[in-house]
Amino acid sequence: MSTVCQIRRFIADLPPQTIFVTRELLTFGGRRSVDWATSRLVASEAILRLARGVFVRNDKAMEIPPLHKIAEAKARAFGKLIIPTLADLAAARGFEKPKKADRRKKEISDYEGVAQFSVVGCKGNFMTEHGRVTFKSIAPRKFFLHQEKVGKSILAMWHVSEDLRSSFDAIQQLERFSRQEKKRVKELSAWVPSWLHFYLRPDPPRADIRAPWSIFPLMNERPEKGEPMPFVQESSAQYYSSASRRRTPIILHHSTLLTGRGPLVVCSA
Repeated sequence: MSTVCQIRRFIADLPPQTIFVTRELLTFGGRRSVDWATSRLVASEAILRLARGVFVRNDKAMEIPPLHKIAEAKARAFGKLIIPTLADLAAARGFEKPKKADRRKKEISDYEGVAQFSVVGCKGNFMTEHGRVTFKSIAPRKFFLHQEKVGKSILAMWHVSEDLRSSFDAIQQLERFSRQEKKRVKELSAWVPSWLHFYLRPDPPRADIRAPWSIFPLMNERPEKGEPMPFVQESSAQYYSSASRRRTPIILHHSTLLTGRGPLVVCSA
């Protein structure tokens, strides 16, 4: 079966309003043949191109997918994870960071476009049916904080930086945190900068509040001592330095040179 026929069958089996990307079609053929097939389908109006490499089936009475759906599909195509920008999180809570003059001369500003998203990965921008979208790079620690309700409020304060000068009590009244959520905020305060930690830390310190072992969701508990740890087996191979006239053997105690067949013994010429 040809590449075009396989792609047509794949698209026909998709539910309505389902967005797909070019990378999902590479199982049916090479990149050149897939690009040629999608170009033919776009020219025949069988599918619509929402962005470069992002498509949707052109059904009757179909509505253009929203912008955030297109951005999610674009990020998925490159193995990225996206969240709203920290500026959007701050604006939703009534915070605004003072703007600074950008002395770098650019043809296109980083903030120009219809929408911006934060991604774990390289930044970039692309055009869509709705306009230009910008991906801004973000640290994984901030992404994992966004996975919790209280973490979003922490990120909003983090974005405003030291100009916030707001007390933690005002944030609690705004978000209406429960008792457990207030405790969680104090626990996560260990993963924020020191100036923000000053607002969020428990005062006085409490024994029932401990910082998480890791901000990564799969490592909430400290590893036990009985668990095996990775190690490198040391080798007793002798190394003869060429600079030494006496050819005194030096034992490699702290490092091991390994090959696919076993330890590598390095000797002088």
